[in-house]
Amino acid sequence: MVTNMKDWVVDSGATRHIYGNRSAFTSYTIVKKGEEQVFMGNSRSTLVIGKLKVLLKLTSGKMLALSDVLHVPDIHWNLVSVSLLGKTGVRILFDYDKIV
Repeated sequence: MVTNMKDWVVDSGATRHIYGNRSAFTSYTIVKKGEEQVFMGNSRSTLVIGKLKVLLKLTSGKMLALSDVLHVPDIHWNLVSVSLLGKTGVRILFDYDKIV
């Protein structure tokens, strides 16, 4: 399944890409219970139950494959990590009302 950019928050403080809905993953690996967790901004932690790849349709119409995305059902906002995108060579341009 391809997800729309409108379903995500581009987060300069996030250290990982995180998505809450299993159906968005194009490939998937189950994480053993308790093996990995995410610490959130509200000082809570929650378990990661799976991870791998999500396809993201950008506002420009281009497709971006996000790797090592964490599946965290308890997350309220799906997060794209700006720092991880930069490490993979993706350039981000913020325009008035969209991300190009």
